[in-house]
Amino acid sequence: MVYQWIAVLLLWQCAAVEGKRRAFVHIGPHKVASTYIQHLACANREQLKELGIHIPMSKICTIIPHRREGSCAKYFSGVAMSLIEVGRSASLPSPMVIPHEVVEDLQSVHQCHNETKGAIASLRETLAEIDGDVFISAELFDQVKPEGAAYLKDVLKDFDVKILVLFREPFDHIMSLYQEALKVNEIVVPLPDFVVSVASKIISGLNLDFMLHSYCSAFGEENVYVYGFDGLLDAGEEIFSFILRNFMGVDLPLSKAAIVKNTSPELSYMSLWAFIQESLVLRGRPQEEIAKFPLFLENPAGAQCLEKAAPRLITQLGDAWICKDMGVMDAGLQARDIEAIKSRPQLNVQFVNETKKADGLFVERKKSACFVQTSNLLALPGRLQILADMEKLMEAVRNVETPCPWT
Repeated sequence: MVYQWIAVLLLWQCAAVEGKRRAFVHIGPHKVASTYIQHLACANREQLKELGIHIPMSKICTIIPHRREGSCAKYFSGVAMSLIEVGRSASLPSPMVIPHEVVEDLQSVHQCHNETKGAIASLRETLAEIDGDVFISAELFDQVKPEGAAYLKDVLKDFDVKILVLFREPFDHIMSLYQEALKVNEIVVPLPDFVVSVASKIISGLNLDFMLHSYCSAFGEENVYVYGFDGLLDAGEEIFSFILRNFMGVDLPLSKAAIVKNTSPELSYMSLWAFIQESLVLRGRPQEEIAKFPLFLENPAGAQCLEKAAPRLITQLGDAWICKDMGVMDAGLQARDIEAIKSRPQLNVQFVNETKKADGLFVERKKSACFVQTSNLLALPGRLQILADMEKLMEAVRNVETPCPWT
């Protein structure tokens, strides 16, 4: 381990001797410790600056509108949105010659307040003023197409660019996305339906081949680093410390002050919550109204009420609450992701056990998705009482003034 660390330092020292600044770009994906990494980077921003690594922020607001995190942690979301729009505009003769003003206009809807400059133009200006290396992080980078990645290469043309993607076990990744989507009221579908709908789509970093194709085509395989999230945790590594040492080549005692813990209610409870929302829609409640319910982050008492009520409701549901084995689907997704890695031999890969994962055996526990089976619910004698209890729970979660009926 010592020799590996020395080799990393020597590698980065050689790069520094050549005189070219370095840009470390973390592209997520979603729900793989991105917020944690961003908050730690921001909490240690001054210490990183002393080591020559800057977070290139200017005054423009580029926060995702429905998020509440501070401007540092989610600062580069506007840049990522712009690059996504570049990919959507790929029908133009050459994305590399799209006027910057057009790019700014395309993503202006994502700007906060009434700022006049686009995020990419602002980033260019800030990079020109920095004398040193930079760290850029946004999970929205995971949806950037090759044309957008090529545009990012142009933005960073004065830098030696290294791209970081964290690889996560597909099933756990999907479950985490489900929790997040429900937490911000983005979906009202049962868990298995969600799994099927997203498993084959290019959404929120679930298609590793898509991400690798975009960034390898722009920056080269040798400049793309893939770290296994699950493998790092199994090895007892602190994620951001490992990234600092092995990706950026610096050693820094971390200050964990000001970290916002990203938590969600237990997965089964969130699945039950999805059914409650769906049942209200089927009974005539407008979906737009449900979408306006307070977020769990804005009503922690509602989240606590859900955690108190859910076990009782699940017991009441009896045979209507079923768990479906998702192991076959997960093994297929694993094999697809591992093939994406193996087909690019020049990638820098660590903590990804390719042989074990390709066989679908890297996690021995059963993988199941639990949900309400509507047809079984209709056969329950006490279904009306169950639905009434669900209605009470909905009111308690959506209204901060309503006391929880379960104690």
